[in-house]
Amino acid sequence: MWPWILILMVSAIAQVCKSCYVTFGRGRKFSISILLVFALLFLFRAFRKDYVGGDLETYKSLFYFIGTKKWNEGIYHSGYEIGFLIYLKLIHSIIPNFNVVLVTTAIIYTYALVYFIYSFSPDPEFSIYIYIALYFFGSSFNNERQAISIAFLLISVKYIKYRKVIQFTILVMLACLFHMTSIVFFPVYFLYNIKMTQKVWIISGFVAIMVCALAPVILNFIITHVYTKYIGVDLKGGGGYMYFMLLALTLGAGVLLLSKDELINKPDVNLWVKMMLIAATMQIFSFTMGYFFRLVILYSVAIIVFIPIVINKLRGSSKVIARIVICLMLFGYYLFELTHDTLSLVPYAWRL
Repeated sequence: MWPWILILMVSAIAQVCKSCYVTFGRGRKFSISILLVFALLFLFRAFRKDYVGGDLETYKSLFYFIGTKKWNEGIYHSGYEIGFLIYLKLIHSIIPNFNVVLVTTAIIYTYALVYFIYSFSPDPEFSIYIYIALYFFGSSFNNERQAISIAFLLISVKYIKYRKVIQFTILVMLACLFHMTSIVFFPVYFLYNIKMTQKVWIISGFVAIMVCALAPVILNFIITHVYTKYIGVDLKGGGGYMYFMLLALTLGAGVLLLSKDELINKPDVNLWVKMMLIAATMQIFSFTMGYFFRLVILYSVAIIVFIPIVINKLRGSSKVIARIVICLMLFGYYLFELTHDTLSLVPYAWRL
């Protein structure tokens, strides 16, 4: 467990030690401390042993299975998304070593995370702490396909802001080629310009109730028509209540601390609120259908940007105290997740 605690502690220290910067590309500044955190995230992901993450051994077997087949044999008959299968086959044809898959995926995922945080967060160091503490990093270990698809989605958010529908659509479709659940992210593009007025809040509440009521029908449709390999699998989950409370509390704090003008007329803030509302709704029916948490992750990633935006509204000692309280609360949540270890991440072991 200690390696996981270490990585969170390093990200906590990075929030304090951010006076030294280096400049890359178009004059963009990165604190040395956060670069060390990102480097640590990359190393943790790229050089872990096969049993760190529940699905990794399955993907390793799939990698070597596809390597023994011709392109037309392995790609179309394995039951996984074609993009992921081509990805594995391509790497195997160049270097037939599964370690290369882990390193390549770590590069893609870490780059996308850096791109997203530095594009939208007013406080990248705080955002990366939230990202780790809310177990986004740990969850990414459990599904290599979804990790790559999320990387594409994180990059696509910038094209929502600049209203470039072609680039956004291409990235979402690429994400779907690795994990079909990514298709549920497509409506975000059209939500961007919808202002969160009182009327919209009421409609959102009604839709949330209806979606929760129809959750069994929706899940059954997905399994029957999209993910046929899950037919007969027990997808019932439990828990997730703490995560829902974190989403709800964050939304509540945002509504209280942000002005009405910011909530309604600032498109970026508006987008994070809508994404978190959708995530909270999905989280409700993931209480009994754990598979839906894979959809929740796609939308709840907004929280790593939204919390710093809300905290930045405070001034003086109030801001410092709020930040400390949030860090302690998230640290408690992180320990809870590590202790229960539902994703098979403990103990961590290096491949090196």
